[in-house]
Amino acid sequence: MRLEKLILVNWGFVVSREYPFGHTTLLSGSTGVGKSSFQDAIQLVMTGGKQHINVFNSAQDESGASRAGGKVRRTLASYAVGMRDNLCVRPYGSHTYVVAVFAPDEWESAEPFTAVVAVEAAVSGTREQGRSVDVARKLYFVLPGSRVMEADFIESRKGNSITAVKVEDIYHRLRQRYPRVLPFENSIEDYLCKLYAEFRGGGKTLVGPREAEAAARAFVQSIARKTVGSVDELIREQVLAEPDFSDQIGHIASLMQNVQRLRKIATELLACRERLGVLKAHADAFLAAFEEAMEAELGEVLRRQRDVEEEIQRLEACRRLALADVEKQQALADRHAQALKRATELHGTAKGRLNGNPVAQDRERLSREIAVATDGRSRIALDVLAALAGLRGVLDELAALAKLPAGPASAYASHVERLVVDATAIDGADGQAAARELAAMLTGAQIEPASLRRDRFAKLDAALAPIAQRLHGADGLYGAVVQEQARESDRAAALQGEIDDLKRRRQGLEDGHFDLPAHVEVAVRYLEAQMPGARPRVLCNLVQPREGSRWQNAIEGLLGGNRFVILVDAQYEASAIRALRHELVATRQGREASVVQGELAKRRAENQALSPDAVLQELVIADETARAYLVASYGRYVKVADAQALRGAPQALTVDGMASGGFKMFSSWVDDGELAFGAEARRKRVVRLVRQIDEKSQERDAHRAGAAELAAWGARLLALQLVPVAPMLDKLGETQRELNSLAAQLASLDDADLIVLERRVARAEQLLEGHHRLSNTASRLAGEAEGRARGFEANIGDAEAKLVECKDAVRQINARVAELIRLNPHFDPVRLEQRAREAAKEQTAASFDGRRRQQAGIYRQEREAFERKLEAHNLLSSSFDERVDFQPCQSTQGEYEWQAYGGVPAARRQISAMLERLDQVRILNNTSELRDAEKSFNNTFSTHFALAVRTAVEQGIDPLKRLNEKLKRLAFGEDRFEIEYGQMVKEYKKYFDLFQELNRLAETQTPVDLFSAAEGVLSAESVVALDDIKLLLLDTNRDHALRRLKDIADYRNYRQYDIRKYSEDGREASLARMATFSGGELMTPAYLVRAAVLAQAFRQFEKTPSLKLMMIDEAFDKMDEGRTAAVMRYLNENLGLQLVVAMPSRASGPLLELFSFEHRFSLMKVEGLAGELDKITEVDSSLLKADRLHALWTERREAVRREAAWQFDLQEARKQLISDMGA
Repeated sequence: MRLEKLILVNWGFVVSREYPFGHTTLLSGSTGVGKSSFQDAIQLVMTGGKQHINVFNSAQDESGASRAGGKVRRTLASYAVGMRDNLCVRPYGSHTYVVAVFAPDEWESAEPFTAVVAVEAAVSGTREQGRSVDVARKLYFVLPGSRVMEADFIESRKGNSITAVKVEDIYHRLRQRYPRVLPFENSIEDYLCKLYAEFRGGGKTLVGPREAEAAARAFVQSIARKTVGSVDELIREQVLAEPDFSDQIGHIASLMQNVQRLRKIATELLACRERLGVLKAHADAFLAAFEEAMEAELGEVLRRQRDVEEEIQRLEACRRLALADVEKQQALADRHAQALKRATELHGTAKGRLNGNPVAQDRERLSREIAVATDGRSRIALDVLAALAGLRGVLDELAALAKLPAGPASAYASHVERLVVDATAIDGADGQAAARELAAMLTGAQIEPASLRRDRFAKLDAALAPIAQRLHGADGLYGAVVQEQARESDRAAALQGEIDDLKRRRQGLEDGHFDLPAHVEVAVRYLEAQMPGARPRVLCNLVQPREGSRWQNAIEGLLGGNRFVILVDAQYEASAIRALRHELVATRQGREASVVQGELAKRRAENQALSPDAVLQELVIADETARAYLVASYGRYVKVADAQALRGAPQALTVDGMASGGFKMFSSWVDDGELAFGAEARRKRVVRLVRQIDEKSQERDAHRAGAAELAAWGARLLALQLVPVAPMLDKLGETQRELNSLAAQLASLDDADLIVLERRVARAEQLLEGHHRLSNTASRLAGEAEGRARGFEANIGDAEAKLVECKDAVRQINARVAELIRLNPHFDPVRLEQRAREAAKEQTAASFDGRRRQQAGIYRQEREAFERKLEAHNLLSSSFDERVDFQPCQSTQGEYEWQAYGGVPAARRQISAMLERLDQVRILNNTSELRDAEKSFNNTFSTHFALAVRTAVEQGIDPLKRLNEKLKRLAFGEDRFEIEYGQMVKEYKKYFDLFQELNRLAETQTPVDLFSAAEGVLSAESVVALDDIKLLLLDTNRDHALRRLKDIADYRNYRQYDIRKYSEDGREASLARMATFSGGELMTPAYLVRAAVLAQAFRQFEKTPSLKLMMIDEAFDKMDEGRTAAVMRYLNENLGLQLVVAMPSRASGPLLELFSFEHRFSLMKVEGLAGELDKITEVDSSLLKADRLHALWTERREAVRREAAWQFDLQEARKQLISDMGA
């Protein structure tokens, strides 16, 4: 059987028509013109497009990329609509037909037949958002005994555009024209079985699905589209059939996962039991600590009540003792009171006799007068000392004024000068010395009037009186100092105002606002308030210097005050200037602001282009109006290098701040601190303001310090008080003389009779004082005892109040115990109270309190742990049945632990029930299920999977044995080839050994546990292999695991393959050891093996009809011309294969004599196509005359050989001539 012709309708970009094929057909043309589309069409017919067999356009090797060399990966749907780069030849869908007509060779007894693949494709989506193409319907037909024609599938044709018969109508159309039409709608297996049965003669010949698929796969693999990497790869992938263990792998994986699931459940159950045990322990600890804390609380109040009762008894005993002391001391006080009365009467009698004596009366009178005079002298002396202090103060101030340096002009300078001049007439040192002497004299017990030196102080008084008035008078030095102080304070206040203004400006700059002149800021604020729609803005805020520019200082100097002009929207320009002129009359500053004529500036700037050297090129202007204003006003200013260039320029500017304009040259510069454009200018101005603030702060602090010094000086001057000392000395001398006279009178009295009377009075006074002291002591002790008694009574009252509080506390604790009973009916209050009362007899209240605090910390900690563990347990629980329900109850007590106490007991009972159920039911059931699952996996893996893989490995060499029988008949020249397959791959040998051991154990019915006891039964290497497989079965990366398990189950991977070459002279060679298939010599056996596999699949060696078609796609480029020709002749002439070879036009010339037919492919641009592309694949078909081509190429080769020989002889003659002449 041979391919007679191919009919393509709406296939890719190929013109729809019939394409005949010869015994050897060449598909030529440049890369990317559509040669592979022909082979893909033939492949579609041969495979039905079956997944995993059919491979479109694999010559591009685009498995890792979507594009290569301008070609895209093709699918059946993309071929149907002719899609490229999201553009379609048939954008509205397509009805596509690929038809192959096969005819028998002359010596074959078979009928021709036709195979048809019909495809209906639909396009969805848009060109902009992307398109998707799907196959809506696919039909297969086999027409035994019939040769169909192109017209059977075309409804109409107009130029290059056709209308194909709809797929849904093609069956009826073919039935009308041909006797036998076998349809296979969406049934690829049935189609392939019938197709390959027809290849073998049809009729009653039957081909099964496995054999049909193997033949289709062999056909695809025989297409020499790419270089094979190694001999081993060639045998494994293109000779041996790929096994399918997907179902068995999936089954054992599910069994293994079930075992793992049950093991996981077992682990989870054990973990659940452990978590529940921990929860139960925390619940028990919480309840025990909570109840023990309540016991400690009750024991504490009982102990406190007992302590208070004992304290009351002790205080009663102490009060009785205190009352007894009161009675005792009161009796003593009464006795001493009677004795004191008698002593008082005796003292009165003695005192009366003493007072009635005339001498005693005179002495008493003189003593009183002396005391009065002494007091008067002391007061006068103190006044003199004060006056002396004032005198020294005035003298010290005058001395300080004399030392005061001459300062700047001030209000007090003239007063100081006059005082210093007047003070020179006074002997200050003498005055100070006199004052010190007088002060020392006055501190003595006796004062001598003659030594007071009254005249000396009289002169000082007369000299200092006018000076003191000028010192502290309002019109003297004090007034001048106060006036100067006021000036300093005013200056400091003014500086503070300036500092506040500077700080405000600095803050505005830091907030992103420029420090505008005052009149501009007033005007902008006024316009913002009155005309918000005008959007007033200042020019400096709209301009930035270009990054890296050095012209900013010069440009801002050129603009000057115009940097702060105000811009408003065009319709507000007139009203804005009117408002500034007439509505801000009282604000002079606001009237000085300027408003830009923005509309006029825009008209002026429309036709004015900035030159490349314009100074405005150094600025970045964000606002359109601002740009127009600057262009219209300063657009003609250009940058020049120096003053010499400046003198000849009408409007120019230098970088160092010189400018020209109006036929004059002037300075144009602004210091960094005065810059206004850009963030850097704001930063520099902030730096300048900070410096000014520091300077003015120092000046303000200096004025404040001066004002403080002047204030202290003024206070000191005001405190100066000069009192005349001489009059005081006169009065002091008078008083001293009076005291001397009284002392003389007292010394002259005769007091001899008074001594006896005075002794009696003294004894009476001693007796009176003793009884008075004893009486007072007894009364005091009685009062103290009475006070203690009252204190004890008060303490008893306090203790009784505490006792009431303790009883209330006991009642409150009992109420809390009642709340415990309500929250937990299983709680035993009687036992709690009994333990508390027993403990109260031995422990102190402090120990109870410490115990309560300790237990409170414990139950809070246990409650938090319980809730935390409970939340974790519920999160880890796989079902609601495993979750613990914990619901805190509402409680009258505010503490949350009371609410928790209401829920923990119920949760604890639930936990106990769950633990019991786990131990008695769930864990036992899981153990049984796990045992059964492990047994099922052991049986399936050991007796099914392992046996199947081992059998496949052992029987996998049978096809190679049969292929070697075929290769014995095929000789290429002097060489024959044989496939070797004996050596096993080390990586897979451990798995094969494992499978053998498992099969042997299964045959001897030796049980083996693949999960726990495999180490004792299997070898160490087999245990490692088993662990690898189990890990793969449980791997979460299912794609990787499935690929690896398929590799393990693939019998082809277990052996190393080689091809040995035998020559007639007895030489042998291993192709695997020679090299990879990168050279032409090594490609020869590859083609022979492919041909042998194809012959075996199509049963070409049998005496029945068979398909003898082989396609080759651009693989001869690795071989030289001679070897390529030899291989093609061998395949075509020796093996009788019909060859369809695709190769570029540049490589096909020397081989044309080997072909009987040629299809030349090219892309042509065609006008008027209905689709979105304007190019189609044009195919020029022609019958080749092999004998004529052979003669032409032979003649050409001879001419080339003659020319080469002539050139060689000529070159040799030249070399010989040069050599002879040199000699």
